[in-house]
Amino acid sequence: MKKNGLLKIIGILALIIMVLSWIIPASYYSGSTVIDLGTMPVGIFDILSYPFLSFQYFIQTVVFILTVGALYGVLENTGKYRNILEKLVKRIKGKEQLFIIVITLILTALSSILGLNLMMFIFIPALVSTILLMGYDKITAFLITIIPMFIGMIGSTYSIYINGYINQVTGITGFSNDLLTKVALLVIGYVIYIMFTLNYAKKIKKSKIEAEEEIPFIGEKKQVKKASWPISVIFAIIFILVILAPTPWVDVFGVEFFTNLHEAISNWTIGEYTIGANLLGYIEGFGSWTYLEISMIVFAAAIIIGFVYKQKLSEIIENMLNGLKKMLKPALLVSFSMMIIIMTAYHPFYITVTDYIINLSENFNIFLTSFITIIGSVLNVDMIYLAQSSIPLIAGTFPATEAINSLAIITQSFYGLTMLIAPTSTLLILGLTYLDIPYIEWLKKSWKFLLELFVVIVIIIFISVLI
Repeated sequence: MKKNGLLKIIGILALIIMVLSWIIPASYYSGSTVIDLGTMPVGIFDILSYPFLSFQYFIQTVVFILTVGALYGVLENTGKYRNILEKLVKRIKGKEQLFIIVITLILTALSSILGLNLMMFIFIPALVSTILLMGYDKITAFLITIIPMFIGMIGSTYSIYINGYINQVTGITGFSNDLLTKVALLVIGYVIYIMFTLNYAKKIKKSKIEAEEEIPFIGEKKQVKKASWPISVIFAIIFILVILAPTPWVDVFGVEFFTNLHEAISNWTIGEYTIGANLLGYIEGFGSWTYLEISMIVFAAAIIIGFVYKQKLSEIIENMLNGLKKMLKPALLVSFSMMIIIMTAYHPFYITVTDYIINLSENFNIFLTSFITIIGSVLNVDMIYLAQSSIPLIAGTFPATEAINSLAIITQSFYGLTMLIAPTSTLLILGLTYLDIPYIEWLKKSWKFLLELFVVIVIIIFISVLI
């Protein structure tokens, strides 16, 4: 963690917020008025307690990350998991660029359309190991596996976790609003990204892996007679569940099939006895699953894989614990970073800052709105908190339809861009820490790419306003 530097940077950011809370008055937005609350300083005991509160409030996220580690702890000890990846690498040989394009397109599309970002981390360790076995470095693995999801955020189209939250506070109905602009952000952003990634991968590719132990969760080479299909089938089932279960089909796409199916199964009766609900117990229907339900599936998958590959129960538990330990640092760092959200919510001087900056112009100003969105994204790394804090104030100040539409596009695009840089970004923290890539090194490697994205976003927003 010392090498990564993120802990220190997040701590410094927390201290800056602490100091600002003593200087800038807090406020909240109600109706059409900003209510002054006076200064609400962060005290010593506050800042000591907030890391524990963040763990309490965001425990599902932490448990999810640890459960993924437990799954791979079992996988790496099957022997067959490594064999599967090595066979895959042999098949890909000579088609590396096609592989990169296909994988990144899938991840970008899933992020843009369904908003599946952190949940896709279930598959990231396997993809990372494959990419490293192909002879690429960790930065390339990070570019291929993590960055596409940020591109999907910038060009988000139907994501309930981006567009849905923005629509709730702006009053925009449906997901077709400014769809052409969103698609332009998505397509052009992806083109810039994939050109940068392919160019970097071409320059960096190594002829041989320097140190095999650098590949996380790869395991030792073993001759295992057991078939490989159980792992493939289980991963396929998990992938289908991750696609279907968290996606709010009714709210976004108007699809009621999964809701009706859940009701039918739950209400299945024999005589007067309800079999379905009693047999399954309480479980949310598809469209409402959270990290809790997905973690349960991943945990069950780890146990099943362990038994299929002849691991004793004690070995399964030991392997899961070893995998969990490897994910402990990323999980705790993600939890610690969430402290910034709590500080911002409990000491809301950000609303005062937003009100001041937005009112520097009598009319809706793209640059001021973009600037405040970037600041807000660093402080509120989860879109729901960003949407509920600054957007209502800006929308209330400039209620014209054109301003609201521009506000929605600015929010999603600059939020996605900021998540590529912000030291509080959950996915960024998770990817960098998992791959042991220093935060500063990432900025040095990517600053030109990030600048190009910034310029493209500004140009597209200007064109959408003019049209």
